[in-house]
Amino acid sequence: MGDKKILWVDVETSGLDPSENGIVQLAGMIDVNGVTAAEFNFEVAPIEGDVINEESLAVSGRTLDKVIAYPPAASVHHELVSILEKHIKKFDRNDKAYFGAFNAKFDLDFVSAWFKKLNDKYLGSWINWRCVDAYPYLQMQEYLGLVDLPNLKLVTVAEHFGIELQAHDALSDVRAARALGYQALTMISSDRRITPTEGAI
Repeated sequence: MGDKKILWVDVETSGLDPSENGIVQLAGMIDVNGVTAAEFNFEVAPIEGDVINEESLAVSGRTLDKVIAYPPAASVHHELVSILEKHIKKFDRNDKAYFGAFNAKFDLDFVSAWFKKLNDKYLGSWINWRCVDAYPYLQMQEYLGLVDLPNLKLVTVAEHFGIELQAHDALSDVRAARALGYQALTMISSDRRITPTEGAI
């Protein structure tokens, strides 16, 4: 078995629709066998045609004037790919990272749309499209009555587990998502493996 790799990502965006809105901050880490091999934190200008919701920007303390002055998306994409290719073999189908995030669908949808808007159809060169995400695990714990929180927002969950977080800053968020992800992995690995017969309904 090869190295286990996770590409942890968190994005701050100009809205909630990845097809219409854009990324304004992209932060993350690349872990190899649980050890961080790289960390990145990019502020990035929206791509031409992206819809910018100023209320969404205000959530993270940003303004329209501020984000349009960020580095262009094409240059940030180039830097990101340069980091990825140092740790993941683009043409080796067996060397791909899991995508790590909290409520990963949101971040993965935005990153995937962002790559496509930049005419890069090869996000799958770096990830295997499987997610390491504490969020669905917490949903199941809530169902079983093992956790009782007012909501499952990252800030609420991080506070519950004693994880430091500066909300709506992508780098702080992704560090918290990573810590929660590894807690979930530890708890899951300590459970008895479910066999196909036991899992059948």
